[in-house]
Amino acid sequence: MSDHQLVHQRALPRPRPQQAPHPLHVLARAHRAGDDDAGAVLIAASSDRRPPPIDASMGNPRAEAKERLGALIERVMADGKIEPAEREEMQAFYRQELLTVGDVRDVMSRYLRAVQDEVLADGLVTDEERARCRAVVTELKIPPSLWPGEMRALVA
Repeated sequence: MSDHQLVHQRALPRPRPQQAPHPLHVLARAHRAGDDDAGAVLIAASSDRRPPPIDASMGNPRAEAKERLGALIERVMADGKIEPAEREEMQAFYRQELLTVGDVRDVMSRYLRAVQDEVLADGLVTDEERARCRAVVTELKIPPSLWPGEMRALVA
């Protein structure tokens, strides 16, 4: 290879890496495309088993990020709505962390299941509890195809 070819080869611009899409956008896109499974079901509606707890004790960065996301979701949903600043905080979290779409689904699944279990714990569902369930799925933009069967009945 001549010096001219070597210089020319080095001068070529390198392609920019594409930014990964937001995990919730991937879920929504799959839902709109009719993929009710969305690659892996967020919640197995036929299963009453709780997923195992997230193990962040071993210094696993992804597990720690999942724990932080769970805490963030609980905090921003404490009042039943996500304010614009809180939504931006969540989006910044998604951009900075190492979480995959599956990780986000897992965290959302755990939160949705916890809300559902809390609402159903006393066997009586109030209008406020139904409103809370609606707020959770609406504010977190979780597609109906990913809700567990009991949540569908609560939101209906």
